[in-house]
Amino acid sequence: MIRINLLPVRTSRKRETALRQLFLAGVGLALVGGGVAYAHLGISEEVETAQRRNTELDAEIADLKKQIGQVEEFEKKKEALQKKLDIIKTLKSRKTGPVHMLDEIAIRVPEKVWITSISEANKKVTLTGAAINNEVIADFITSLDESQYFEDVYLVSTQQSNKKATLKLKDFSLTARMISPEEKKAKVQTIGAEIEAEEGG
Repeated sequence: MIRINLLPVRTSRKRETALRQLFLAGVGLALVGGGVAYAHLGISEEVETAQRRNTELDAEIADLKKQIGQVEEFEKKKEALQKKLDIIKTLKSRKTGPVHMLDEIAIRVPEKVWITSISEANKKVTLTGAAINNEVIADFITSLDESQYFEDVYLVSTQQSNKKATLKLKDFSLTARMISPEEKKAKVQTIGAEIEAEEGG
């Protein structure tokens, strides 16, 4: 009876099977790795796209804020101008002083100054009002003094307002003398001539 030893054959087949399984496992791992890399690439592109969109949105928001700020600034200027026009209208309705005097005061009132009363007698004008601080009052006085319709502008009094308000205001009173542009021009020319004469002498 002939006997065939099949042990080497079985061992060879097991080895081939193991190698095939390892090969398939390697292919599977490669496919999985490729899929993960592809997914990672896709996610990275989505993240970059989202970041670019966020940057664009931030720029759009900044632009909108700038436009809103410009609108708010325009509204503030419009409100300040309307207040001045309201002062003119109110004072004209009361017929307090010459029209050009009221127009000049309204034009020269700073944004943070509020006139509460104006009186005029013998070309002397008295103004009372409130302001945000002393610097604004000083600016108002300087502006009036530069006007062609006023001279001798003096601060009579200033004190902390006792009115209940959100802002701490300064109450003030000042006086000025009304003058025509022609008179003021002639005075300036006279003063200039006197200065030149003194320097020449």
